[in-house]
Amino acid sequence: MHYSGLLVVVRPEDLAEAVRDIESIPGVEVHHHDAESGRLVVVQEGRTLQDQESTLLRIQSLPHVILAELVYHYRDDEPAEEESCVALEHDAREVEP
Repeated sequence: MHYSGLLVVVRPEDLAEAVRDIESIPGVEVHHHDAESGRLVVVQEGRTLQDQESTLLRIQSLPHVILAELVYHYRDDEPAEEESCVALEHDAREVEP
């Protein structure tokens, strides 16, 4: 899973519409916004790097967005908890006491 932090800038008078439009995108959340400056901190998650890139491009193309830039990216390579449990159970069956 990929997680990214974005800085988005809009005109202060367009803030409410921009927040609504951004949060309508699956996997995207406006974590914080400043009404005076029109700056937003946006967090997005996606299964692939290509998902992250296409979502960033989508945000950049929104009508009220002046600037949207990637400021942080993290890739979580840990298997899902359920997958880990299955792997552990499988390993335990193969080991003879």
